[in-house]
Amino acid sequence: MLSPRNIAAAVLPHGTTTAVTDPHEIANDAGEEAVHYMHDAALGLPMRQLINIPSCFPSVPGLENAGATFDAGTIHRLAKLENVHGLAEVMDFV
Repeated sequence: MLSPRNIAAAVLPHGTTTAVTDPHEIANDAGEEAVHYMHDAALGLPMRQLINIPSCFPSVPGLENAGATFDAGTIHRLAKLENVHGLAEVMDFV
């Protein structure tokens, strides 16, 4: 995984100026704080990085383990961040 700064450094020279991201994997391991990190680390960079909020963890409760649990309250808090623009893929398979 690349940090927001390293993503910008890799793709800006090729003309990409905006990316919509889904920090599902980092949030799955490190929780709400990880989404805050991805958001805050992207602020002020020359490339816009718009975040979609991961929908839930784990995606199949009882069949897999996750480092975090996302619920409606978590999504509501994250939706207030400046560069959050939507809800990512809904993966609740139960």
